[in-house]
Amino acid sequence: MKVLIIAPPSIPLPTKGYGGTQRVCFNLLKGLDALHIQAALAGPKGSQSDKLNIIESPILPTRKSDNATLDAYIQSIKNRCPFEPDIIHNHSDAAVQISHYFPGIPLVTTIHGYNEDLPQIGHLIFISQSQQHDYAPTSPSISQIYNPIDLSEFTFQESKSDYLIFMAKLNWSVKGVDIAMRVAKKSKTPLYLCGPGMNWKLRLKMNRFISHKGEVGGSTKTALLGNAKALIYPTMCPESFGLAPAEANACGTPAIVLDNGAMNEVVKDQVSGFVCKTEEDLISAISKIDQLSPKNCRDWVQSQFDHLKIAEDHLTLFRQLIL
Repeated sequence: MKVLIIAPPSIPLPTKGYGGTQRVCFNLLKGLDALHIQAALAGPKGSQSDKLNIIESPILPTRKSDNATLDAYIQSIKNRCPFEPDIIHNHSDAAVQISHYFPGIPLVTTIHGYNEDLPQIGHLIFISQSQQHDYAPTSPSISQIYNPIDLSEFTFQESKSDYLIFMAKLNWSVKGVDIAMRVAKKSKTPLYLCGPGMNWKLRLKMNRFISHKGEVGGSTKTALLGNAKALIYPTMCPESFGLAPAEANACGTPAIVLDNGAMNEVVKDQVSGFVCKTEEDLISAISKIDQLSPKNCRDWVQSQFDHLKIAEDHLTLFRQLIL
């Protein structure tokens, strides 16, 4: 089987910092490669890998999703693809363009958001039961498969330091940074804010308990996650998945989350963290963190989201669609 995975043209692969969809695509490629499946992953200019098959489009990284940009992006991928794919796994907004340049090839599109138009072409994958329920798709050609986590990227850390960590876009208010800051102040627990989007309004709300670490990646990100007492992730939106809690758990760090969207699927309540209903519950959960086992956090992610398991789930679907 030959699989072509197409990432959005927004960020080069593999991403060095923010870019959840890109990490999902890259982890899936690693999983398929480990299972000895011939696969390639396409991304914008700057995408490259020494070990994996990356197709670098000459299109510069852009968040534009107009037809002309997507047309040029997919056409360039078509011209550079080293094989004729048996199936295409799309993670972009370019389903129409893909069907045009790769006619007759089965198309699967993973839906990453919670408020976007669904493509009317091909098979759809939803990344949580919650997301699938919210969309209530009418098409019978749908599946639900969780996002993959490569646990080898996350060092397990048994001992913890006395701080909370928040990891998301800071200027995206629905991620709950204001709530995280209030919880830190009320509980008098140090909080590290990690992510892009720091602005003067947020800086005015900071005090001695709160510090900004910037947008982190690689070993710095892993160390900050692994040493934290807990990740606090009080998202207020119907989160489709939420990589940060799963990545924290992969380091052995519990996640304290608000019960929105897929949070009660990603975090196992009272095992890999606490799924809370209110801000007061978040504060209360901090005092109960020591009741949770770092090993159980790691084991939970491995049992549910390990990239080899998720790659197998995708392969099962791909084989059904190719037949």
